[in-house]
Amino acid sequence: MIKDKILNSSGNAKTGFSIAFLFVLGLACYNWVFAPQVKCLRAAQGHGQLNKSAKLKTKTIRTKINKKTARIEELTEQIESVKENFFSQDHAEKFMTSLDIIARHYGCFVEHLNFTDEQQLDFSGEDIEFQVSARSVNASFSGSYATLSNLLNFFSEYPQRVSIGNLKISPDNILKRLECQVALTIYVDQGSRQSSGQE
Repeated sequence: MIKDKILNSSGNAKTGFSIAFLFVLGLACYNWVFAPQVKCLRAAQGHGQLNKSAKLKTKTIRTKINKKTARIEELTEQIESVKENFFSQDHAEKFMTSLDIIARHYGCFVEHLNFTDEQQLDFSGEDIEFQVSARSVNASFSGSYATLSNLLNFFSEYPQRVSIGNLKISPDNILKRLECQVALTIYVDQGSRQSSGQE
């Protein structure tokens, strides 16, 4: 039997066996007790590094989102301030159909109104698309110098933008008054929207 052989063996053999036994026992203890702890520590360290990396990426993404949001808010504020110069669609329709009433209010007469086709104007920025249409009319008014001046001042000082172009004033010898030919253009807000473009 192995036990009898061990008991009958010399002292050196017993010592060698004891050392071997202790080595095996120590190795088993390491595998049972310490090795799992070491693995847990390594796993925790790896998890901590992944966690740190994830937090850094999250912070970077959040910073980009905050910058983009701030830029969109800035552009929206700028557009809102510019939009005050534009007509709403209802206001534009009312303005164009009231030119005769406006002229008579200032003591002038409408000789003719020639409306042109509406023109679409698209303004695309970094993050915002803004759509405006231009409505124009080639008009001819008649009146005295004072009444025509008052009418033109009304258009130039209108709360929304009214562009005055191709202005020509000449005397009408038949009607004994001045004739004013002018191109009036107004700009109509068609709405704005956030661009779907990606960085």
